[in-house]
Amino acid sequence: VLDDVAHFSRLFHCFLWASYAKRYSVLLTKAGLQTMACRGLLTSDQYKVLCTLEEQHPNAIPQSSKLVPLLEWMLIRGQKGCDERHIRDPYGVTSKSLQEEATGLRGSCFAISGKIKGRMPRAYSHLVQILVDSFLLLAPWGLHSKLLNTGSTIVCVGMLTLFYGGLLDLAKAFLDPLENDETWSNTGAAYLDLSVLIREANAGSTVWKNAGSILPFSV
Repeated sequence: VLDDVAHFSRLFHCFLWASYAKRYSVLLTKAGLQTMACRGLLTSDQYKVLCTLEEQHPNAIPQSSKLVPLLEWMLIRGQKGCDERHIRDPYGVTSKSLQEEATGLRGSCFAISGKIKGRMPRAYSHLVQILVDSFLLLAPWGLHSKLLNTGSTIVCVGMLTLFYGGLLDLAKAFLDPLENDETWSNTGAAYLDLSVLIREANAGSTVWKNAGSILPFSV
């Protein structure tokens, strides 16, 4: 049971980020699934089921929602393990906990899509860029007329440029964390290293199973 759930968990995380990041979206295509099956990441039955689901329910389960069957597989396999008494389920507490965790995981994962789509429009970022550039361009004349000192004006303009310009560049660095928009590729944008997240999820899927494989006492 733990091996099956761990396997489904690893596939779920791969499909999760492939649904949101264009650089991994190829994994959701039929060719990507076939390659994963050839490399042993998917069994032949799993590959057939995923392809069949997309063909029979193209609107309900589009290409970008292949993570949903994996979440259901994890839940159903865990419930089956409880029914077969491979997992202790006193008074149905474990089954209820599995359902709550699966529901919470579904909500957290689909909330990512809303956050990505709710990003500020590109036109607004350009408008802010024009405003900041205009402010910094006119700052020397405005400050010099008040300070009447060239040295103080230079220092103040430098500080304004550092803070306003720096904050703007920092804000633009987080506009496209998944590297889906080539517009920001030359602006010093900071991208999430999704491969690290996937590796951490893969490693964590077997931690508890391996940690409890050898015990200092008999069970």
